[in-house]
Amino acid sequence: MFPRTVPAAEALELGMVTKVVSEADLPGVVEELARTLATGPTLAYGSIRRSVDFSAGHPLSESLAQEAEQMAVTGASQDHATAVAAFLAKEKPAFHGR
Repeated sequence: MFPRTVPAAEALELGMVTKVVSEADLPGVVEELARTLATGPTLAYGSIRRSVDFSAGHPLSESLAQEAEQMAVTGASQDHATAVAAFLAKEKPAFHGR
């Protein structure tokens, strides 16, 4: 009801942001994050985004059904099998978005 600008340190403390960086460091931090996301489980990331988007305009029962469908897709994926095998071998998985 009473909006105000929150200083960066307070936003971090409140959990509104996950990291605060200087303007000079921003391009490097963004590049590092982009690389991390690109080498991660992109199929799962997309599934999460679709589920969140769907749930914003649908009732809980439909949202849960949509999430179950997405879990079935990701659970049957090559990336999932690769991740499980890597976990059991105590290795880092290599994701391919499949």
